[in-house]
Amino acid sequence: MAHFTAPETAARILTTLDEEPLVIDERAEVYAFAAVLHLA
Repeated sequence: MAHFTAPETAARILTTLDEEPLVIDERAEVYAFAAVLHLA
């Protein structure tokens, strides 16, 4: 869901070609976890 996507990850999704792998780092995982906690 877009609500759980970190801003820097969303920017990389928009600028990365489909053939290139997108690596998610720890900051994005923490952002998503915090978003889920906030939603709960």
